Amino acid sequence: MENRKVTLKTIAEELGISVMTVSRVFNKHPYVREEIREKVLKLAEKLNYYPNFVARSLVKKKTNTIGFIIPSIHLSFFAEITKGIEETLNQKGYKLILCHSNEDFKKEKEEINILKARQIDGLIIAPAKNVEKFLHYILLKKSGIPFVLVDRYFPKIKISYVATDDEKGAEEMTDFLINLGHRKIGYLAGPQEASDGKNRLKGYIKSLKKYGIPIARKMIRITGINYEDGYREMNYFLNMREKPTAIFAFNDDVAFGAFHRIREKNLDIPKDITLVGFGNEKGGAILTPPLTTMDQMPYEIGKKSAEILINKIEKKERKEVQVLLKPKLVIRKSHC
Repeated sequence: MENRKVTLKTIAEELGISVMTVSRVFNKHPYVREEIREKVLKLAEKLNYYPNFVARSLVKKKTNTIGFIIPSIHLSFFAEITKGIEETLNQKGYKLILCHSNEDFKKEKEEINILKARQIDGLIIAPAKNVEKFLHYILLKKSGIPFVLVDRYFPKIKISYVATDDEKGAEEMTDFLINLGHRKIGYLAGPQEASDGKNRLKGYIKSLKKYGIPIARKMIRITGINYEDGYREMNYFLNMREKPTAIFAFNDDVAFGAFHRIREKNLDIPKDITLVGFGNEKGGAILTPPLTTMDQMPYEIGKKSAEILINKIEKKERKEVQVLLKPKLVIRKSHC
């Protein structure tokens, strides 16, 4: 039997059940006996039948698809956020379309337009690091498409977001180093045009002020977010006459680069220099010594953002929800 000729009616007649029952199976209706559900799905597979979701979406004006735009594909942080989003969406019958902006503002805007053209029901966006003008978010909000930002956000505009409390996390990590006895703490700071970069620097400075430690500009090095940035900028601290006794890296990827540059100089971690990160990337646990870091709770970020978005879509909730999750200090052995 040719695929194009197979319909819901074909399956219903062969099984001796109503078209409505078959339709309920494909719509994941809860009130269908498991025995019937299995028979319908088994026959559909045999006949190579699949529902016409495009036609269904035109009738229902709903596609049950959500777009998620991430800025980086190589960090396990975004993989865990994706997992939290997808598992939450699947429970509600939604599917996820994943797009990648590669930390580029223009590419992010292109991806948003592509997803809008696909008639997605909602969007979750992890903004690119170089988003300075957020007009496209304001326009997206005016278009009526529900969306939630994750990881980075913009306090000046009223938009729903779920992120880590970066300021609190950086303050806690700096407190930790100070309480170990460190006073010369070099900070490899992330890009300052993004909320995570700004807030982690604020937390670092806040901690130093709290303990009466002078803020030394030479101890702060603005860098990027990748391994190569940490590797390159670590040279700045290694070439100082009075080197820091501890290095706090903006994220674990930067810390990995710094780690390997320190090792190339035949310095011991942590005897010669303490190194800590932020993000709890999976690679940190297998370094020797394993990296002390902050867990940003990415799965919870994904889960919460999906819950907020579903509420916007299904309950027409217009109230904007802003959530900052408290990160967790993960103590390993890269410090002393």
